[in-house]
Amino acid sequence: MPMSKPLLVQKRTLTPEQEDLAKAFESAGMTRVIARALAMRGVTTVEEALGQYRLEPYRELRDIDTIADKISDGIIHKERFIVVADYDCDGATACAVAVSGLKALGADIDFVVPNRFIHGYGLTPSVVEVVAPMNPRWIITVDNGIASNAGVAAAQAKGIGVLVTDHHLPGDVIPPAEAIVNPNHPECTFSSKNLAGVGVMYYVLAATREALKQKGALSPTVPALSAWLDLVALGTVADVVKLDANNRWLVRQGLRLIRAGHARPGVRALFEVARRDMSKACAQDFGFGLGPRINAAGRLEDMSIGIKCLLSTTLEEARGYAEQLNDINERRKNIEKEMKETAWQTIHIENQAGRFTRVVFDPSFHEGVIGIVAGRIKEEENVPVLVFAPAQEEGYLKGSGRSIPGLHLRDALDLVHKRGQELFYKFGGHAMAAGVTLKADRLNQFMALFEQVVQELMEHRLSQKEIWVDEELHFHDIQLELADEIQDHVWGQAFEEPVFEGHFKLLEARLLGMDKQHLKMVVQAGPFEWEAMHFFNSEIPQSPWVRLVYRLSANEFNGQRKLNLMVIQKFEA
Repeated sequence: MPMSKPLLVQKRTLTPEQEDLAKAFESAGMTRVIARALAMRGVTTVEEALGQYRLEPYRELRDIDTIADKISDGIIHKERFIVVADYDCDGATACAVAVSGLKALGADIDFVVPNRFIHGYGLTPSVVEVVAPMNPRWIITVDNGIASNAGVAAAQAKGIGVLVTDHHLPGDVIPPAEAIVNPNHPECTFSSKNLAGVGVMYYVLAATREALKQKGALSPTVPALSAWLDLVALGTVADVVKLDANNRWLVRQGLRLIRAGHARPGVRALFEVARRDMSKACAQDFGFGLGPRINAAGRLEDMSIGIKCLLSTTLEEARGYAEQLNDINERRKNIEKEMKETAWQTIHIENQAGRFTRVVFDPSFHEGVIGIVAGRIKEEENVPVLVFAPAQEEGYLKGSGRSIPGLHLRDALDLVHKRGQELFYKFGGHAMAAGVTLKADRLNQFMALFEQVVQELMEHRLSQKEIWVDEELHFHDIQLELADEIQDHVWGQAFEEPVFEGHFKLLEARLLGMDKQHLKMVVQAGPFEWEAMHFFNSEIPQSPWVRLVYRLSANEFNGQRKLNLMVIQKFEA
C-alpha cells in the first residue's frame, strides 16, 4: 500500500465582513478561535453561530400536504402501508423513522428492504412482487423512488398507491407517484436542498402528525417529534450530505438527545458495540462508529438486521442485533483489506501511476465493498476511481466509482457512455459517486475512454489534494477546553472541523502498532508538551523541529482526560 501523498496546505482567510462577524460572535460569548472558524465557514448571524434558530418549515416542501393527507387518511381508515427502504444507513434510519413514527401515529405498517444483489436499487418491479403479497394499500419509499419509474408503474398496476420520499436528483422522467416529497424535485422551493432521506421522512412525519391533529385523530399519548431526532442525526451524518444550517440543527438536536441519555435502544446498543461514550457523543461517532456497522449489513448481508436494531424496543433485543452488525462489520473490514491489497497490486502491475484515473477489477472482489475500496484509493491517489466486481448477471461487471472536487463523475461517465456507443448496460450517480454495469468484455474499452474523458475534462492537469488550515494557534490556545468546545459543535461535510498548524520542538518519536505503521510523537511549544499521533505514517522526522498540520482531540484513558494533537500532515522544519 502506498504512503499518503503530501497535501497542499491552504490557509483560510477572513474577509473584512467575516472579521466583523467573528467579533460579533465573540461578543455573544464564543471563544475567538471558534468565532473565526464559524465566520470562515459561512455562518452569517449570531443566532446561527449559537444554534439559536428554527428548523425550516415543512410547508415549503412540494407535495408535503398531499402526502400527509393521504397517510393520515390511511391511518384513520386502517389502510396498510409498506415502507420500501434503501440498503445504506440513511435508508435504514429513514425506514426506522417511517415505521416507528407512523406506527406511533396509529398506522398499520411494515417494511421491505431490497437486497442489492437480487433486487437492485430502489422500488424495482421485483421488489413490488415481494411487497404485493403483503396486501398494502400504499407503498412509501424512503431514500429512493425518484428514479423508480418501472417500479411505480408495476405497483399501480396492482392497485397499490406509491408515496415517494427521497432526496436524490431526479432523471429526465419523474415517476407518476401519487405524491413525491423531495427537496431536489425541479418544482420544489424548499430552501435546504441537502436533506438526507431520513430528514425528508422526518418532515413527512411532522406533517402527518399535524394533519391528524387537524382531523381530530391525533392520540394524546403520541411522543414528541424530538423522539426521532437520534435517528435523523445518525442518518444525516452517515450519508455525508452537506451540513448546511438546517442539517446542523437536526444533528445538533439529535446529539443533545443522545448525550442526555434519551437515545432509543438500537442507537444505545450501537454506541456500546462501537465502544463510544454516549454522554460525549459527536458527529464523528455517527460517521466512523455507528454508520459503518449499519452499512455493513447492506453491503454483505441484509439491511433488515440494521433496521430491526433501530426498531428494537428493548436494550436486550437491540444488543443482539448490534452484535450481529458488529460481527458483519469486522468481516467487511477483512474483505476490504484483502481487496485493497489486490487493488494496489493491480495498479502497480498495470503501471497506472501516471494516469488521471484508476480502474481496477478482480474476479475475487465483493460487489458490496467495491465502493469503499474505490473511496480509499481515491483518498490516497486523488484521482477518480472505478472498482469493478463480477455482477450477479453472468458476463457483466458491477462498478462503483468515487471522484475528486472538480470532476463530476456522473457527467464524465455519461460522456464515456456516448463515445462508447452506449457502453454501459446501466449507470447513474452524482458528482462524487456513481455506479455502472457493463459487459465484462468491454472493460478495456471503458478504461481507455474513461482516462481520455477525464484528461479532457481536467484540461490535462493532474489535481493535487488540498487541506485547508484555519490558523496557527498560539501555544496558550492549545488547551483541552478548546478541544471540548470544538467537539460541542457540529462539523462534517462542507462544514469541516477546524484544522490548525504550528511549529513544534520534537522531543520524542516512536512507531506503534503491530506493523509499526503509526507514529507517536511528543512535541513542545513554549512551556507546554503534548502527545501527537500521526496514524498510518511511519516516517520518523530527522529534524529536531517539525511543522504540524493537526486537529485537537480530547482523549480519555483510565479516567484521565488529556489533549492530543491528531496530525494530518507533518514537515521537517
